[in-house]
Amino acid sequence: MKIGILSYHFPPEPAFIPGSLAEELAARGHEVRVLTGFPDYPGGHVYPGWRQRWYHETHSQRLSVRRVPRYPGGAASVGGRMASYLSFAGSAGLVARRFLGDIDALYVFQLPATTFAAAGVLRLLGRVPAVLHVQDVWARDGVDERGEGRWAARLGATMTRVYRTAARIAVAAPSMRDLVVAAGADPDRVRMVLNWTDERIFHPATPGAAARQLVRRDGRCVVMHAGTIGARQGLE
Repeated sequence: MKIGILSYHFPPEPAFIPGSLAEELAARGHEVRVLTGFPDYPGGHVYPGWRQRWYHETHSQRLSVRRVPRYPGGAASVGGRMASYLSFAGSAGLVARRFLGDIDALYVFQLPATTFAAAGVLRLLGRVPAVLHVQDVWARDGVDERGEGRWAARLGATMTRVYRTAARIAVAAPSMRDLVVAAGADPDRVRMVLNWTDERIFHPATPGAAARQLVRRDGRCVVMHAGTIGARQGLE
């Protein structure tokens, strides 16, 4: 198969899920084409040694990565993030028909940052079936002190259109299924796919010092994943 991947982030950014999926699909014999931006996460500045330009495409065995320019201001402010999202959508839309025009299926790593681009690319590709892997959901209402309500509403409305277009929607947690269905997704098209990790790095500890560090004095072994902790989580 010819499989397209649309992702706002991609390695060398810390984007293990779309990166590992692209590598594994290529290793299984599929032709994989990735449409993404130039790396700037998490600092909001293009990585040293990289320069944004209109044509940047790399190839390895069965894997092609096309990078398009975007406004690198995603970490600055609400306006900066939205400028980054919209500029990526515009750039992706300009090259999607030629780069992804003959694919058999499209995988979208669905973050809020990818939403506008996904809507445009799906419209351009027409009947190509798309799988959305939803990692985050923004509510359509609610205004906070930083003025994000207006943009949250636009993102929410665009997400709803994308949900209704997708052939399948993968959600990263059981509770997220209810959120995407409430936002307009067809329940029969929603599947739960738990996020995976690199088992070459993260694996059960062997008995010894590494394991003992996780055991409390009462003998219980406690492991916690707190998720993303940033400015939007309001932890002041």
